[in-house]
Amino acid sequence: MKIDFGGVVDALPGLVWTANADGRSDFVNRGWREYTGLGLDQSIDHGWQTAIHPDDLPSFIEAWDLVRRSGTAKEIDARMRRFDGEYRWFVLRPSPLAEDDSRNRRWCWLGSYADESASADGRLRRLLDAIPLQIGFLNTAMVLEFANLKSLRDFNMTFEQLNQWTSSGIIHVDDHETTYKYIEALLSGKTYTAELRFLHPNGAYRWTRAVCVPMRDAHGNVVNYVSCQVDIDDLKQAEALLAAEVKLLEMVAQGEALEQVLDALSRHVEELCSGSFCSVLMLTPDRKRFRNGARAGVPDACHDFFAGKAIESGDDPCSLSVVEKTSIDTADLANDPRWQGSPWLAAMQSLGFGSCCATPIISASGEVSGVLAIHRSDPAAPSSREEGVIDRFTKIAGIAIDRAEMDAALHARERELREALAQLSDGATPRRLETVRGRVHPDGLHLFDGEMRRRLEGKGGDFNFRVITPKGGLKHLRGIAQVMEHIEGRPIFMGTIQDITESKLAEEALNQARSELAHVARVATLNAMTASIAHEVSQPLSGILTNANTCLRLLAADPPNVTVAAETARRTIRDANRATDVIQRLRAMFSTKPPTMDPANLNDVAREVIALSMGELRRAEAMLQTDFADELPLVRVDRVQLQQVILNLLLNAADAMTAIEDRPRTLLMRTGLHDGGSVRLLVRDSGTGIDPAKIDRLFDAFYTTKAKGMGVGLSISRSIIERHGGRLWSENNEGPGATFSFSLPAAPD
Repeated sequence: MKIDFGGVVDALPGLVWTANADGRSDFVNRGWREYTGLGLDQSIDHGWQTAIHPDDLPSFIEAWDLVRRSGTAKEIDARMRRFDGEYRWFVLRPSPLAEDDSRNRRWCWLGSYADESASADGRLRRLLDAIPLQIGFLNTAMVLEFANLKSLRDFNMTFEQLNQWTSSGIIHVDDHETTYKYIEALLSGKTYTAELRFLHPNGAYRWTRAVCVPMRDAHGNVVNYVSCQVDIDDLKQAEALLAAEVKLLEMVAQGEALEQVLDALSRHVEELCSGSFCSVLMLTPDRKRFRNGARAGVPDACHDFFAGKAIESGDDPCSLSVVEKTSIDTADLANDPRWQGSPWLAAMQSLGFGSCCATPIISASGEVSGVLAIHRSDPAAPSSREEGVIDRFTKIAGIAIDRAEMDAALHARERELREALAQLSDGATPRRLETVRGRVHPDGLHLFDGEMRRRLEGKGGDFNFRVITPKGGLKHLRGIAQVMEHIEGRPIFMGTIQDITESKLAEEALNQARSELAHVARVATLNAMTASIAHEVSQPLSGILTNANTCLRLLAADPPNVTVAAETARRTIRDANRATDVIQRLRAMFSTKPPTMDPANLNDVAREVIALSMGELRRAEAMLQTDFADELPLVRVDRVQLQQVILNLLLNAADAMTAIEDRPRTLLMRTGLHDGGSVRLLVRDSGTGIDPAKIDRLFDAFYTTKAKGMGVGLSISRSIIERHGGRLWSENNEGPGATFSFSLPAAPD
């Protein structure tokens, strides 16, 4: 009897269809068509996939791809759309058709409806497959019964292959003992945590933290184990990198020899960059040739090749990295046209190297002080993680080389000092105090004599003074002296003298530059106040003119009104004095005269600044309120410089409120006593406040938050306040805006 297989398949109580390895279908049974409402022409090719819920389709395709590659059937849960649009859960079972070859295999699918109770396990599997951790179930014999998609995908293994985890070599051989302890702990019913290295498809072992928990029945008996594994290789690498950095920095801080530091550094690089050979090349003092630094596992022949080699040619990656001050990566030595025919290429190939990455070591001064070179046997470029390792270790190498060079310079200075002291003891330099005193500049004799008296009293410390050289020049010296003993009633001093002329001249040049920059800042600030100053001057001038005309009319009257004319003349004098004060203050602000420290009332200084800046504040629509404390102690200040600080804070506060439209633009200037008897002035605005991430940079030179700012105002203001022995700081208000404050020590009575 001939069997109608098509009729048999149509009669099956489920959804049946066939699909090629590429996902194209050429058959669906009647159960499929009746449930989905899709005809054959709508279901063939990839049309059948439209019946799967869109949220389930990506995981379905991923699971089927794993089934196709492994050749092992695996149930897949998915929601299928019914003809009326409702979705129901189905268990989909793919089976390979036997007559097909493995590469072009066709699959027969059977979909069975799953009710709520029957699909509970399916929902659990779907949940575990969606979790981005490796999860597995083991029975009490340590046989794997379930592994989620993450596990299968990470190791690129079939379930059967993964089930051989205790003997397949997937666990690093050095971690077998840990694995045995892991199993023993589980069999005793304990929860166990272990860190193991697992082999991944790329051939590399990665660290994994595994946590296994025993599951018990109602009677407390262990029935299976749930294992959860998370990849911690990146964390382990970061910990190893941090530990290596700390160790190297400790070596630098403890003053260990540079060769030892660089040798340890190169070994750490080789440990963190698997399969690499690391060497550190240093530069000769003239920066024209290489000299050996450290080489760890690099052959002697490679190191010898660079000893004394000229750099300027740039005919190898290490030389070129110095010339161009950037990393030079040669991932494939044999095929890189830059080095073809060069002696370096022949030398490296003779050593079996296939790649090289050279990174310059930059010193604190910005100069190249060496090169860190990474070689490998096979053609390869550093990974992004290895690039991070190289970058961080070249910085540490730069710190170590800088420290060694500074130590060498210090030792050289110490040798010079010892030689100078030896000359003193040999009588090459006058030893009598009278001889030294005879060369002291006349303006500094009182200081020199005072310091000598302090030494006689047993007080120490260094002091600076100037001397006139035999050729009539002037030198600045720093002296250290101490009375060692008295012989026949005469004190015997032991001490040393250091020539600090260059540093003094540099300091004076810096102070001059700072003074000139402060003057530029004052001029730039006052340029913005021209209209305000003109307004302040024009008012008294207008009053003078009006009062003078009035006085003339009163005196020309018959009889002359002398009494009222005299009062008008007094108003004229008052307005003239007012105009004179404004002009004097303006000239003082533009002046470049050296600072003059005099006692002053902080309230008076602030009021003068307010008088000059009222026009500017009105144009900014800022409403200024003042709260000046009575009977403040005087402060000893340079009045002009302090006015510059207050003016800068006031105008900055007005600028901070220019974009405010939803509230009044109020300013508050307040004075009062501060900690330790000092005097404080604050300027509070209601603007947008200060970005907390930038608040520490506000006082840096040339840092500004203004589109047209110079970035010097606050830096100069802080410098001025600190030179007055005070402090300038900023803080955000509890409400809108920010407050800038400075404090100054009270003048001594």
